[in-house]
Amino acid sequence: MAPTATTAARATTGAAATGAAATSPAQAGAKRQVKLGVAISLTGDAQVYGTTQRNGVQLAVEEINGGNLIPGVELVPVIEDDGSKKDQGITVFEKLIRTDNVIAIVGPTLSNTAVSADPIAQQAGVPVLAVSNTAGGIVEIGDFIFRDSLSEAQVIPTTIKTAKEKLGLKRVAIIYGNDDAFTKSGYDVFQKALQDNGIEIASTQTYAKGDTNFAAQLTAIRGATRTR
Repeated sequence: MAPTATTAARATTGAAATGAAATSPAQAGAKRQVKLGVAISLTGDAQVYGTTQRNGVQLAVEEINGGNLIPGVELVPVIEDDGSKKDQGITVFEKLIRTDNVIAIVGPTLSNTAVSADPIAQQAGVPVLAVSNTAGGIVEIGDFIFRDSLSEAQVIPTTIKTAKEKLGLKRVAIIYGNDDAFTKSGYDVFQKALQDNGIEIASTQTYAKGDTNFAAQLTAIRGATRTR
């Protein structure tokens, strides 16, 4: 029996559909774009770090995309400036997560910013990889927060021990910024490491971010270290 017009049309449509399925987007060379958030300090106090971090991310993305290290996927970095500030870092995280719908975030540059911004990513279930956050308590924010740098708690004790062995330290003074998560965390670790190594802390002085005159603190340190 000769095929009817309807049967012929169905056969033609089926062949076309089969041909389309045989050539998938991946086979045709198309890749699914995946946005990677990057929150770094391109301005502000930490600009010197953020600029190199941006270059590193761009090189890594080029290598991953060029080498087809993630088959079928093209990474698209969405780079935002956190301005070395907590408030700006929070704004950047909110944009990357809620507007750009990034799959993960690299950054921020400073621990002080991370303490305020990382909880936003943790709550949203967006992984964060810190590349320069060394203050204590960063990864403890949640199970979506990671870092690839050594923490202050890992580095400072060894530094103190080595300094005592090489320089014979017995008495020291400490001065630190008490309004910054990074410097406050560093002080806590320094204090314990000095005590553990039997080194006396003759004076502890503080300052605030933006201070430019440290005469009072240095005078106090000089007086304390001259005694005995």
